[in-house]
Amino acid sequence: LCSEDSELPVMSEFEAQLAIIDLLPTKPILSAGYSAVIHVHTCTEEVIIEDLVSTMNKKTRKLSKRKPTFVRKGDIVTVRISVQRPICCELFEKIQQLGRFTLRDEGKTIAIGKITKIVAQEDPSN
Repeated sequence: LCSEDSELPVMSEFEAQLAIIDLLPTKPILSAGYSAVIHVHTCTEEVIIEDLVSTMNKKTRKLSKRKPTFVRKGDIVTVRISVQRPICCELFEKIQQLGRFTLRDEGKTIAIGKITKIVAQEDPSN
């Protein structure tokens, strides 16, 4: 439940910062088009990584200027994610508990992340 003044956004597409923890041996790289399952608070939903926006240098903590074509285990990357059915979540900077999530594939956690930007927001009255 939330107040009527500040309703929780219902989104179908968002940008997030991901820390790639582990990838499957059959899929050793993560690129645009990768499908996984997102776990946000109590919600579990199918997602597709639409685009890799930038990577972060682990030593300097600065974002790359060029868009990466793929990332590997241990990388930190900003991605655009689309959800098959709209989900309720919040930006990490507003409510940390609703802005954190994990990405899983075939029962294995492949990445943890935080929502940084809402790209496509749904009308909750529908």
